[in-house]
Amino acid sequence: MDDEDDTGDGLELWERVKEEAKPLVRKKKTEPGSPEVKSDEKAHYPPKIQLQRRPRSYMQIASEAPQKPTITPLVPGTFSNRLDRKNDMRIKKGKTDYEMKIDFHGMTVQAAYLCFMRTLEQAQKNNKRLILVVTGKGKNAEGGGGVIRQSFLEWINRPDISRVILTCHPAQAKDGGSGAFYLYLRKA
Repeated sequence: MDDEDDTGDGLELWERVKEEAKPLVRKKKTEPGSPEVKSDEKAHYPPKIQLQRRPRSYMQIASEAPQKPTITPLVPGTFSNRLDRKNDMRIKKGKTDYEMKIDFHGMTVQAAYLCFMRTLEQAQKNNKRLILVVTGKGKNAEGGGGVIRQSFLEWINRPDISRVILTCHPAQAKDGGSGAFYLYLRKA
């Protein structure tokens, strides 16, 4: 092919494209010494559309209700007086292999609770004592953790559940760190 033939066709095509093209509208950049545009002169935008909110769930309504501050007596690590020091330290340092694992990632609070209760029941039936519970850190990790993590700490403090637990410690980094807990259960 000749280069001259290609350039002739290309130029004709380019001329047609230039004729049909419309220039883009660009915002003018303000220079450091130029006067600012007053708010009256700014373009008026249509009002924002209000999206309909989904109906709130019972858990959302309950969490918004003002509650009395409660003191949580049993937090991870305070179950320690129920277990001998040697075994407690082995569990705390992650040197004892866990026998069951629960991972709450991707679950709702209700689904996580049901899974937790079923696992406790199965563990007692099968004489499994050490459970690794992975709650995840949650999106609000700086503020104390996610919803499931906070709910889990409340669940283990309920009298019907805490009587089954001998000790609870945050997991070691290899097992999930601050997003997981070791639960050591009483013998069935």
